[in-house]
This record gives sequence, C-alpha cells and structure tokens, in this order.
Amino acid sequence: NMTGPIPGSALRLLTGLKKLFLSYNRFSGAIPEEICTLSNLELLDFSYNADVVDGIPSCIGQMSTLQIIALAHTSVGGGNPVVNLQSPQP
Repeated sequence: NMTGPIPGSALRLLTGLKKLFLSYNRFSGAIPEEICTLSNLELLDFSYNADVVDGIPSCIGQMSTLQIIALAHTSVGGGNPVVNLQSPQP
C-alpha cells in the first residue's frame, strides 16, 4: 500500500495515461492539481483511500476526456462514490 500525500510531481510524468487506479491505498490530503495535466485521462479511481479529504481541484471540470471519477470510501464526494462525467448518448 502507498501512504501519505498523493504525489503530484509524479503525476506530471504520466501524460499518456488513460486510466489511473489508485484505490485501496492509504493516501491522505487533497487530490493534487497536477492530476489535470493528464490530458488523456478517461477514468480516475481513488476508492478506498479513507484519508483522501474533500479537495477536488476545479481544473478537473476542464478535463475533456475524463468520464468517470470513483471516490467510494473517501471523504470526497459527499456520499456520491462514482461521478460519471460522460454525456448521455442519444
């Protein structure tokens, strides 16, 4: 298990990443703004990191490829463990 703050500086190196699974660790603190540098990211899973606190960077709303954020069993999301950002298909 990984513990401590989510390493923002390491996230900047993962530019081509489409899916990021960080669930079942012991991260703490807020989700760093560097997550927004992942311009190809489609899925972000922070589930089961109880010490990740409410702190989603506002830039996440600008990420055009991001479709799903999973936040189950964290202090983020106000009881909404999965946020589907994908537009409904006609």
